[in-house]
Amino acid sequence: MTKSRLGAALAAAMISVAPAHAVTLNPRGLGQVLLYPYYTINKQQATLISVVNTSDIGKMINVRFNEGYNGRPALAFNVFLSPHDVWAAAISESSNGGAILRTTDRTCTDVTIPEEGLAFQTSAFDGSAPGFPADSGPHDIARTREGSIEIVAAGDIVPGSLTDAAVTHVQTGNPGEGTPSDCASITAAQLAIDVVAPTAALSGSGSIVNVSEGTFFGYVADAITGFSDTPLVDEALDTTRGSLLDLANTSEAAPAIRAHVLPSDRAAIDVDYADSIDAVSAVLMMDSISNEYLLDASIGAATDWIVTFPTKRFYVDKLLYPNGATEPFAAPFESGRSGVRIDSRLSYDREEGTTIIAFCGVPPPTGCFPYPSDLNWETTAVNFGSHIVTTTTSAVLGSALVVSLAAFGTSGWFEMDLTAYENHVLASGSLATDGTPLTLTGLPVNGFMVYNVININAQPGRLANYSGLFAHRGHVACVGAACN
Repeated sequence: MTKSRLGAALAAAMISVAPAHAVTLNPRGLGQVLLYPYYTINKQQATLISVVNTSDIGKMINVRFNEGYNGRPALAFNVFLSPHDVWAAAISESSNGGAILRTTDRTCTDVTIPEEGLAFQTSAFDGSAPGFPADSGPHDIARTREGSIEIVAAGDIVPGSLTDAAVTHVQTGNPGEGTPSDCASITAAQLAIDVVAPTAALSGSGSIVNVSEGTFFGYVADAITGFSDTPLVDEALDTTRGSLLDLANTSEAAPAIRAHVLPSDRAAIDVDYADSIDAVSAVLMMDSISNEYLLDASIGAATDWIVTFPTKRFYVDKLLYPNGATEPFAAPFESGRSGVRIDSRLSYDREEGTTIIAFCGVPPPTGCFPYPSDLNWETTAVNFGSHIVTTTTSAVLGSALVVSLAAFGTSGWFEMDLTAYENHVLASGSLATDGTPLTLTGLPVNGFMVYNVININAQPGRLANYSGLFAHRGHVACVGAACN
């Protein structure tokens, strides 16, 4: 055993008693949980994902691909990362029109991913899987074509254990030829012995690629640390679970779960919540998001926003989570949607020109421009144009979960207010220092803006695409004496 591995073994022996101080969104990109805001196979695109174990200790991770309507899992399995390992895969279109996952990666997985790929399934939303009653969204395979991804560390693999030996790659000395020694020997009984509480060492990235159009949109997964100080092996192996995001635990604040929140206008605060999912939502809360747009027709420019609510299903999917409060969301998932009403949006061009764009409701009052008024799904694409258009797919990413907005001018920035129309407030928490009640306003959200520019005269007879992706910025607001 090398010196670094010996140190890792000693560290692993202490993991089970080392507290996760607070659930925290880590701006440096390392964590126990990774949230990928979007995957898609629309418009002949593929989505490439990778997850990296940056530590000297092996990791058992749970990987879930959540369809975009209601966040039901379309595919879920476990991956066993050896120290310093990378697992990578691609999501593309299958022969039945749904999504399929393919990989040439040798890292151990449960279930095994065959050479022809692992097809996404409808069973978690069409009523055919145990534990998953059918919801009100569409039940066809097309529902798996876009959504989001979550990866949760179920635990660290004790160095020197049987599982560690099975998943560690045997090297040949040539790059890319390392192969785990015995993936088939991994058992649930042995995992219960060999897997201890997870540490924060995962990083991840996603890329949406269109080979025929020559576009590439790459992003870094959002990382949450301080998620758990207990192993989550049994939960990761449970095929009737819809997610592991509601398992946050911090022994330092038990039985409460502590969240480390950074409001926009003051120092960071620690807030204790009774429910695990509220602590996760707290670190993702924003009462407004902003980003840029580019729509200049002379350069073939188009812009989409992806707006994802990673924890929305825990509040609105009353078939899977019947006992939770709907707040901070307003409406349960019914008739294939759960609307988030956005009353006003503020659009600025690049020279301070501005206009307030109001959502008018249905039917619209006289003189009010009838914008679509809801972000209806867990993952929604916002299609931007110089005027409102009725569209079934977004301009850049080809999303079918789309609403359209008109921006002011051909370029500038947009602010989306998440509290103007509906009073979106997360369940009250208690300030860790003195128990003072505190509430956060807004919604738990992540996502990004993508734009594409077409150059029809890159060279004589050649067309070129230039693409970019930028994460949303946001404002975090709280209410209570501690916020003053």
